[in-house]
Amino acid sequence: MEKMIQYIVGGLVVLVLAAVLLPLGISQIHSANTTGWTSGEVTLFGILGTMVLIGVVIGIIFMATKHK
Repeated sequence: MEKMIQYIVGGLVVLVLAAVLLPLGISQIHSANTTGWTSGEVTLFGILGTMVLIGVVIGIIFMATKHK
């Protein structure tokens, strides 16, 4: 029962953090100053930024649901 409560609380923490981090991260990627960059650099910047955001959310999920 204790693990189930821990899993539910961890899931809620993940939802709250994802709701806070994702919009902020996406807006920062969107508003970055890329003047003078080539089209390839702009594309890689968007892809890598999105991958970092996804990695952070996956890391939070892993930490929240990690069982001892």
